[in-house]
Parts: sequence; C-alpha cells; structure tokens
Amino acid sequence: MHQVDTTTVTKTSGSKAPAVVLLVEDEPLVRMVAADVLYEAGYRVLEAADADEALEILSVRPDVRVLVTDVKMPGEIDGIKLAHIVAKRWPQMSILVTSGHAQPGAGDLPGGALFLEKPYYPSQLTGAVIVLATATSPGEGGIVVEEAVIVTPDPLASNALTPQAGAAAAREKDGEAEA
Repeated sequence: MHQVDTTTVTKTSGSKAPAVVLLVEDEPLVRMVAADVLYEAGYRVLEAADADEALEILSVRPDVRVLVTDVKMPGEIDGIKLAHIVAKRWPQMSILVTSGHAQPGAGDLPGGALFLEKPYYPSQLTGAVIVLATATSPGEGGIVVEEAVIVTPDPLASNALTPQAGAAAAREKDGEAEA
C-alpha cells in the first residue's frame, strides 16, 4: 500500500449526474455529519447503519458508485469484510474504508480501495471520494486506482469528523433551527 494526500484534489466538472455514495457508519452523529459533507460536495448520499443494511441497499441500487464504510460496526460483517464482498459482487464500485481504531495492513483491503484514518477533515473525506468517484478501469481515461492506498490523516484535525464533532454539529443545527 502507498499513501496519497487528497488535500489538493479538486472536483472534476462535466459529469451530468452526481455520483451516488453509500455511507455505512454505525455512529449516527458521525454518519449525519459525513452525509452532509458529501451532499454539500455535490454527491447523492444513501445511508446505512451496518453492513447488512448496506448490502440490502446495494442489491436494489445499481447506481451506487462509491462505498464509504467504517471498519468497526455491529453485526457479523465489519467494514473490511463488507469491502471485500462489495469488491467481489460489484467490481465497478469504488471503496473507501475508514477507522479510528486500526489501520489495515498490506493485503487487508481489496485492490483499488482507499483507507482514511479517523479523525479526518471533511475536505479529506470529499477528496478521497472525488478520487474514487473519478477512478476508472484501465483504458477508460480518468484516474486509475490499482492498489489499496492510505489517505494521509491530519494529526491536528481538531474539527474532524468524530462522534464529538457530530454532536457539536447537531447542537449547532438545533440552535439554528430554534433561532
């Protein structure tokens, strides 16, 4: 695995419809904030709280382009297992795996997957999704992601997406709604 810094990646224009992203995160506040970040970046976002729900969505939504999944989730299937299932069943789908607990070792993720360590800035999340949404198969043009890569985390990400940041964002939204 090698590392890529997505802070300089910009969104490409010219696509007619926004890419559909499936966000799988069991922490509701982190999922809410991450979904808002991706939506604001121009993506259509579907949400799931665990791998079983994600697989149900994928079975009826062939338009999903990018899977963003946390590693640690309730149930028998964690995010790494989900990434492998998705890579096998839907090889055209791009995959971003996130975790604040452990960094996967070489060979743990399917080829072409990205790993983003938590906590991360919203711009790191959108940067990684941009890379994946524009990734293509060899010969089709665009960005080709051939092996699993680790997106460089920002150690100073104090406003990164964490359960605490999600709670603060929810409180801020509630305050705005009341005002």
